[in-house]
Amino acid sequence: RVTEVTILTPIKRGFVPGEVRTYEERLRGLLTSLNDRANANIPTPISAIATIHFARWFLVRPEQYLRYSSVPGIAYEPETPQAADPSASRATLPHSTPALYDPDYRPAGAAADPAILPTWLVFTSNYDGDLKAYIRMFSERIAGEMDRVWANCEGYPLAGARDFEKFWLYVRAHQIET
Repeated sequence: RVTEVTILTPIKRGFVPGEVRTYEERLRGLLTSLNDRANANIPTPISAIATIHFARWFLVRPEQYLRYSSVPGIAYEPETPQAADPSASRATLPHSTPALYDPDYRPAGAAADPAILPTWLVFTSNYDGDLKAYIRMFSERIAGEMDRVWANCEGYPLAGARDFEKFWLYVRAHQIET
C-alpha cells in the first residue's frame, strides 16, 4: 500500500560554525545539488530506497508562508484578487509531541526569540509500507545523507540518523498529518 508523510522542520538561524554561510544557505546549496543530480539522472540518496514513489525537500521562507497574513508590524505583499480563502483549512503542526522527544540542540536555559520567523524545510514523500519501517531505511541506508540535510534544522538529534530511536522521535515530532 502507498503511504505518505510530510515533515516540517525549522531551519537553524545564523552562521554555520567555521563557515561564512548560514544554515539556510548551506541547505539550499545541498538541495540544489541533489536536484541537479536528479535532473542529470545521477543517483541521489533517495534513489537508494526502492519503496519511494516520490520524495521532495523544499524550503518555505516567511515572506512566502505569511504572504496573506496581517500580523501588525510585519510588512506583507499587498492583497490580490487571488488571495487565499481565509476559511480554507490549513496544515498544522502535530497535535501532540511524542513524550520521549527531547530536542538536544539548545543549551540549557536558552529560549527561542518568538519574534524571529524561521524558514522551514518541508519533506514530503509517497512510499510503500509502514512509516516506521520507511524511516528505519533512512537510518540504515542513508543516515549520513539525512544528517547533511536535517543537521541544518532545529532539534535534530546530535547523534544523527544513525541513532534510529532519536531520529524516529524527531520525525514524529515534526510530522504533519496528511
